[in-house]
Amino acid sequence: MSGQGGESAPTLAAFPPRRIMRDEIVETLRAAVISGQLKAPQIYSAPILAEQFGVSPTPVREAMIQLANDGLFESVRNKGFRVREPSDEELDELAELRMLLEVPTVRRLAETGVAPQALAELRELAHGIEKAAADNDLIAHVKPGKLQQ
Repeated sequence: MSGQGGESAPTLAAFPPRRIMRDEIVETLRAAVISGQLKAPQIYSAPILAEQFGVSPTPVREAMIQLANDGLFESVRNKGFRVREPSDEELDELAELRMLLEVPTVRRLAETGVAPQALAELRELAHGIEKAAADNDLIAHVKPGKLQQ
C-alpha cells in the first residue's frame, strides 16, 4: 500500500520489529564492562571491536559514543575509547542509592508476595543466571534478557 488517500501501511505480525544493531552492541559492551572483560586503562578502538562483532565500525562507534555520554566510557582523541573508572565518591553514592532502592523493594515484596506468573519468570531468569555462571559466561550473566536455559 502506498499510504496515499488515507490508507495506512499494513501491520505484518510475521515480522517482529528488529532490534537496532547499535542497541545490541551497547548492551554487550555494557555487560563486558560490568563483568570486567573490558577494563581501564586499556583503549578500545571501534574498528577492532567491530571485527569481533562481525559488523562495520559505525554501529560500534555509535554505541561507544552513547556509552561515553552515559559516563561508562571516555573518548581518547584519535585512538578510541577507554572504560571510565568511577571515583570513590561516585561508588559511595551508588551504594547509598542501592540501599535506598533495594531495601524497601525487598521489604515490600516480602510483605505482599509475588504473583505466580512473575515468580515463574523470575525462576527462569535465575536458572539462566546460574547457567551463565556455571559456563563462566560473564556477559550473559549480567546482560538483561539474554539468558538461555
